[in-house]
Parts: sequence; structure tokens; C-alpha cells
Amino acid sequence: MNMYNDILLTALRGITLPKTELEISTILSDSLTASGHRDTLCLGIFNGAESFFEGVLMDGNNMNNGPLFRFTYDWDTDEFTEL
Repeated sequence: MNMYNDILLTALRGITLPKTELEISTILSDSLTASGHRDTLCLGIFNGAESFFEGVLMDGNNMNNGPLFRFTYDWDTDEFTEL
């Protein structure tokens, strides 16, 4: 299991929809910062009609390093998937 899974899943389960992509990404980034990953940012795409979020974690100091971690989350099924 990835070190980010518990942090992200806890934060995602605490989000009450509707929210925008930016709001969700900010909540997840703030949760990572609070958990000691202060240089890790979450960026994502959200389809509110399907309650489905696809996110990536990026190194905030060097975005050229590519994604550190990719995942999806579905609020309807509570399914969290590492990509």
C-alpha cells in the first residue's frame, strides 16, 4: 500500500459533494501538507455528474519530475484505485 493512500482516502471520504475540481484538489493538498508532505500537491479532474475524481500527486518543487502517484476515487461506490 502506498504511503499516500490513507491520507487521500480519509480526506476524500470527508468531502461532501458538490465541490469543484479546485476545491477537491485543495482539500487533498491541505491534507497532505498536514500529514507532513508539504511539498506534495494534488491536481485532478472531476466529473460531478458521475461523482468520479481522477487525481495525481506532484512534487511542488519540481513539476517536471512527473506524477508521484496517480489515483481515482468514486463517491458512489467508495472505490479508491491506484493507477
